[in-house]
Amino acid sequence: MAAIAISGKNNYLFLGKDSNSVIGQIIGNIKFTKQQINKWTTLLDERHDRLNKRNIAYFYMTVPNKEIVYSEYLPDDIVISEDRPICQLLNAYDKIIYPLPNLIKARKTMETFSRGETHCNDYGSYIIYLALMGEIKKKIQVQTIPYSEISFY
Repeated sequence: MAAIAISGKNNYLFLGKDSNSVIGQIIGNIKFTKQQINKWTTLLDERHDRLNKRNIAYFYMTVPNKEIVYSEYLPDDIVISEDRPICQLLNAYDKIIYPLPNLIKARKTMETFSRGETHCNDYGSYIIYLALMGEIKKKIQVQTIPYSEISFY
């Protein structure tokens, strides 16, 4: 299936009619069943337990999509649901790293997604990296690399 771009406000483009049905998810038309939620939480618990037995820290991150980070630029007829799949999963499992606040806050400094792209840009990727490293730092001693010292290709 070829994805179609949706024109938003302020010249932002968003993903439409894609294979993951992003718009269907964010408006709440597509949701997890209880069985799917249980499957996810069981899987994440099993991974955590298996690695924990080996003294290995396990981190699971879900990166917010552009449609959520820049939701105010969506067309007016697209209304974000608080009962979308990621919210269902976050409500059921509190060990998921979901750096939405980090990406929204970082937008005050610089765009985290380009207007015409669906994936985060280098700055957005760096903000996501910092969120992950922040969680890792709670478990082990580690240093982050400054943005100015990273080359993105």
